[in-house]
Amino acid sequence: MRQTTLHRRLLAGDQITGTFSPADSELETPGVLSWSAERGADLELADRSDPWPSDFGDIFTVHGQPHDGEALTLLQAQVRRTTDLMRVSHVASGVVALGQHVLPDDRWSHARFWPGRLHEWMPETGLSIDSDEDLRGTTLRWRAPEHRTVTLPDGQVDFVPSASYAWSYSPSWSIETSMSFVAEPTEPLTIHEFRHRFRNPLLAFVIFATDRPDELAHEVYADRADRRSITILRPEHVSLATDWRATTGHFLFGSGDLTDVTASLESWFALWRKTSRSLALLCETIRLGRIYSVPRFLTLYTAAESYWKNTKTPRARWSLRALADRGGVAARLTGATPEALALMGAARNYHAHLDVGNRFSAEEISDQTFQSTRRLHALLQACLMREIGLDTPEIERLLAEHYRAWPVP
Repeated sequence: MRQTTLHRRLLAGDQITGTFSPADSELETPGVLSWSAERGADLELADRSDPWPSDFGDIFTVHGQPHDGEALTLLQAQVRRTTDLMRVSHVASGVVALGQHVLPDDRWSHARFWPGRLHEWMPETGLSIDSDEDLRGTTLRWRAPEHRTVTLPDGQVDFVPSASYAWSYSPSWSIETSMSFVAEPTEPLTIHEFRHRFRNPLLAFVIFATDRPDELAHEVYADRADRRSITILRPEHVSLATDWRATTGHFLFGSGDLTDVTASLESWFALWRKTSRSLALLCETIRLGRIYSVPRFLTLYTAAESYWKNTKTPRARWSLRALADRGGVAARLTGATPEALALMGAARNYHAHLDVGNRFSAEEISDQTFQSTRRLHALLQACLMREIGLDTPEIERLLAEHYRAWPVP
């Protein structure tokens, strides 16, 4: 994504001078704005005699005009520090909109999201290289890959490949490709509504499919009617993408493992509408990486039970055995033997209610909680892969490849 000079300066930690005012006032207070990936935006006001909101509990919007650069907006701003005379000296914000003065209720016709690992998951670069037989000439071409559209009840999502070029009067030049989601609802939405209806399920899908932590690297909103657009900065915007790996099983599954990518994503959105909280909890456990703990097990168990209850038939009753039956894969891949399932249930009762029961000791439960977490995770993965259209042979193949280097016992 192309970045403006102001965008690059903020990410580099530069201090931006300009005038700032609460959105509902006519103040023009001089100030210095800085950005931190850990804390977000910090605005230090130079003239503290201006009557800014001084209640630490207030949430308001700040419009800014840098001396050098485009207009910007601090959304969800709060007072961070005051002087002894209760004059505001510092204002903090975790959401900065670059490019326009906007309000939280402003509506946008479409949004574009760049999950960090999306391009590796769908590694369609559009690049091709042709060389002469005598190797005296090489031609590099870029052609946009196939355009895919996911049709939803309340809009559509497009897979959008793109490329950026860098060259100069020098012996080096480059082409960098990227992949993003463009969400276009049937009716314009606010940033908050976009986040819940599109951003969250799209990012969750990438986290589930890759079985790796991920975040948005970039986030842009635009409105075709008004011909305006903004780029959003949040502290969470960090690219977790690394050098691509061609290793089989690096991700849980890739785009090439799906017969129809758009149909699978449509199924994922339908599932999200039924049980978004359980899928979000699963993603929170994946974000923990290789950190395993009792809270992770309990969160995963809650996600599994919630998923089951929100998608079951009316007379079906929740049990780990029923979850394993829905997954429908060999126990050698998930470790979900009858004994292991009983141990998972005992672990939940012990860690949530300190109820040991009669079958397993507290020591046995504690010693096996790590393995119970991995088994339950693999079991839930099998269920969700079935939900998006994969059949049993494919699910078993993908699980075997994914856990080949670290089998689930």
